[in-house]
Amino acid sequence: MLVMKVKRLTVDPITNLPILILVDEAERVTLPIRIGAVEASAIASELANVELKRPQAHDLMKAILGECGARLARVELRDVRRETFYAAIVLDRETGAGRAKVEIDARPSDAIALALRTGAPIQVARKVLDKVRVDAALAAAADAETIACGDEPPAARRIELDEPTDSAEGDEPLGLPLLESLRDEDFPKWKM
Repeated sequence: MLVMKVKRLTVDPITNLPILILVDEAERVTLPIRIGAVEASAIASELANVELKRPQAHDLMKAILGECGARLARVELRDVRRETFYAAIVLDRETGAGRAKVEIDARPSDAIALALRTGAPIQVARKVLDKVRVDAALAAAADAETIACGDEPPAARRIELDEPTDSAEGDEPLGLPLLESLRDEDFPKWKM
């Protein structure tokens, strides 16, 4: 597992869908994750330190954990299949026999929104990174190899990259070459 953190929340310029960008501590490995608008708003409000008048779903989850004597030990992004990420929240809770770990299946966006509220670490399995294979060196190579298309929008730019495959599990390759070829300035900032 690699410890990662939220670098930013952005919008895909082609689909207008929110994308959460995770980076490792050295900021050499990046992981883009498409998420829903509601979860993006929950993450954005926490990143911007916006205090809302009433608790939102992730604030409620944090309060429930505290009242039940549990704490979020970590969030784990464990797998990606057909462009769907799989995550779990790992709780540490008191039992009559001592402390116990509890693992609960979760959507990555919900797990990360909760991790931001509790300060819990976000860990990503190496196999997820191997499948997605988005690191700074590849992104830099993508920028260098991008075919210039004059004033055409970023969607018109294309780069040929090796697609990761996982024939053992029958997964199809992730379709991220276009996303990998985009630059930071191609993405608008996420607005609250």
